[in-house]
Amino acid sequence: MARARQTFTLFVMLSWLGLSGCALRPQIKVPASELRAFSEYSRQLLEAVEAHDRQAAEAVVTVWTQEHGALAVEGDLYASVLTEAALQPHPDAVYAVLAAAMIERFPAHPALWGAWATQLRLALDQQDPAVAADLWEHLAGAPERLQRELAASIAESLWSHGQARAAVEWGIRGAPDTSAALYWRLWAARVWGCCADASSDLEGLLGSVARFAGAVASGDAEQRLDAARALRRQDIRHGEPLRTIRELADRLLDGPVADVRDAGAVLPMSGVSSALGRSVLQIAAACMPDGRVNIRDTRSRVSGAAAALEGSRSWALLGPLRSAPLEHLGWTLLRRGQIVATPNPNPIVAYPVSAPIWSTALGPEEQARAIAAVLAEQGWKAVAVLHPDDLYGKRFMKVFWDAVLDHGGWFTGIGAYAPRSTDFGPVIRRLVGLDRYSPEEEREMKAQGEEPQPIIDFDALVVVGSPAELSLIPAQLAYYDVYDVRLIGDAGWRDPRIPQIAGKYMDGLLFIDVDLDPASAYPDCVTRAGMPPGPLPMAVVDAIAWLKATRDGGQPARTFHGVSGETRVAADHTVERRFQVWQWRHGKLSVWDGTDPEQLYATPAALPADVHSEEAPRDDE
Repeated sequence: MARARQTFTLFVMLSWLGLSGCALRPQIKVPASELRAFSEYSRQLLEAVEAHDRQAAEAVVTVWTQEHGALAVEGDLYASVLTEAALQPHPDAVYAVLAAAMIERFPAHPALWGAWATQLRLALDQQDPAVAADLWEHLAGAPERLQRELAASIAESLWSHGQARAAVEWGIRGAPDTSAALYWRLWAARVWGCCADASSDLEGLLGSVARFAGAVASGDAEQRLDAARALRRQDIRHGEPLRTIRELADRLLDGPVADVRDAGAVLPMSGVSSALGRSVLQIAAACMPDGRVNIRDTRSRVSGAAAALEGSRSWALLGPLRSAPLEHLGWTLLRRGQIVATPNPNPIVAYPVSAPIWSTALGPEEQARAIAAVLAEQGWKAVAVLHPDDLYGKRFMKVFWDAVLDHGGWFTGIGAYAPRSTDFGPVIRRLVGLDRYSPEEEREMKAQGEEPQPIIDFDALVVVGSPAELSLIPAQLAYYDVYDVRLIGDAGWRDPRIPQIAGKYMDGLLFIDVDLDPASAYPDCVTRAGMPPGPLPMAVVDAIAWLKATRDGGQPARTFHGVSGETRVAADHTVERRFQVWQWRHGKLSVWDGTDPEQLYATPAALPADVHSEEAPRDDE
């Protein structure tokens, strides 16, 4: 905070002296005494804001204005300080309140555009596009680039709130040139049919586009061809913006049909995520009838993903694989009229459900609900949880918490471990109450021949995460004498490599996974790809199946035949599958027969001698 205070003070001092590069202002000579007073006011303002004391902050500003009225009128002190203050992220928006006071006094000063823009962005962050739209009107004299940027942000927010008509109107403001504005109208007409009130000179063209959209949605191939021919015959006078619409028709006629028939993919084939990208491509190629996939490399970067989209003419695409590109590209996809199916399990928080992004991954939410249902059915009410402290784990717990309580259960402990961790000792100790002993108490107990005993007050221990982490947890549980418990987990436990590491410590473990349909292409795909079955291959196979159904139907498919048979697509663009409870017994996987796993777990006598050896180093030492 001291560094932030120094930075803030330096900025406003430079602004006052006319040295800041943030705005062009005439230099003003300031006496040293006033400079010292200004520094003191700056300190007082920051202290008031840090204390969330709005009244004190406003009082400081009032004194400022009274003692430095001439400078305030010019905006070189008042505007500089408060514009910078408004740009500081703060949940109480005290800075924005001060900026509002400044704007009220000097509504036409160019130095205030940054403050207006900041308040507008705060309104969007608070999911209030209506307030943002009102604030935008005060930027009439601002640079055109700033106006366009903010108008586009308002359009995105409106679209995410389901206000398609208003979003298109703001999209046109964000791109006021004729071609971009027309593109917005045409695209919206094709996908949503939300522009019936378009200007009269576009009505004929929009009518053809709307009929084309209806024909595509109908699923009638002949009707689609007729509509495409009619669209091509339309008198096109607006040039460049219609190229995207014309391509839609060309693909159904004599144009680049291969781009639609072949699978398009936007994947990281180079960079830090290249191994993941190659695995997905390997599965995708094995699932395609002719093995052909039009691949575009994202280079494991957001900018690379944007370039890959620009270079792809495919309507439907597989990928990207990470949340960051999805978060930044959702709006780009929306405007380009492209759709993607991603096997990434964490995209849903990154974009509005109105964006054309569908996730076929086995998400944490549906697994959380399935596990809670199993616990309730078996009467295992007292629950403890080990989960990764990442986005997946947090999303899992958000749903799992409510689901367990709704079924009448309760939690005895929740432990969050660091992602990619190899030492789970501290988390396990806290979960089972071993942290109640101090190191001195443990040494005294051992000197008397006693061992600290864990508190097993739960009916089942739920463990979720990635295979690399899960494979290490059972042995570490046994190390801390947590062996006489029921273990149940998510689909990550299906990885066949886990028993090779965990061995007998995971004998009897239950986990939920998709109920596989014998008629699914999934087994053949993973066999041809030479990969073990798991959540990622399953998500890729379902993504390709959904893309095929979407291509054949001409619109995003609501149902498709996937890994678990007939699969429904939910309103939030995720898929709903049937689940089954599986069990690891003696290193072999089978459907759970209902036997209580407590009867199968290792006992102290069955554990290797070195587990309780005094020479074995403890994880927390």
